Amino acid sequence: MLNTRKHLNHLTRHGWVELIQDTKDKRQKLLTPTDKLKKLINDLGKNFFN
Repeated sequence: MLNTRKHLNHLTRHGWVELIQDTKDKRQKLLTPTDKLKKLINDLGKNFFN
């Protein structure tokens, strides 16, 4: 079963994503990847496509 809030909290706690406040709508939060996640994706891409 998918529990979105639980999974987002897990990713945020472990430093994979950040929740930032939307500039247009203060009630919403935007999900942004951290450098840690970007590095992981780049490293995986290098290993799979070489």
